[in-house]
Amino acid sequence: MTNAKNLPPGMPKIWSWGGAPEEEGELLCGGGPTEDDLAELFKAVHGYPSLYGPPSQWLADQEGRVSMSFRLFIMLQKLVDWNIKQLPWTQERKDWLRAAYVLEEREKGKTMEEACAAVAKRLAEGEIVKGIKSEPSPAAIGKEMVRKSYQNVMRSLPPEQRPRRTRKTPSKR
Repeated sequence: MTNAKNLPPGMPKIWSWGGAPEEEGELLCGGGPTEDDLAELFKAVHGYPSLYGPPSQWLADQEGRVSMSFRLFIMLQKLVDWNIKQLPWTQERKDWLRAAYVLEEREKGKTMEEACAAVAKRLAEGEIVKGIKSEPSPAAIGKEMVRKSYQNVMRSLPPEQRPRRTRKTPSKR
């Protein structure tokens, strides 16, 4: 568990599945929602008192917006995120992700070897985007297999859609 004292200033004290933490200010992390978690979300969404606050009527204001408690919003977001992570990864999806990352690294000026190594590391260790660390990807694999995935995707594209090949020519002396 992570103590809230170690959190950056302004970071909300939110917990993950499994209800409120035993001590105030602690964050829990874990797998998916339990039946109790889903029951609490059901009660909150349908306007009954729950862990996420008093009952809500879900009435839209004049602009069509509906307000909800911060905790309920976060837990619904976590439910959607967790559900999306459960979707199976096909080989094609993994190959396309690897190829997209290789292209991104190549645009930064890296050689193919450097790009494949960077992508392999990025997929295996996760990455930090906008201050949030992601988990390792199901597409994680070694740099040689990243290269093969990239080549498979490029071969599947029509020639006019493939990136131009760039080769460094040896300088003449």
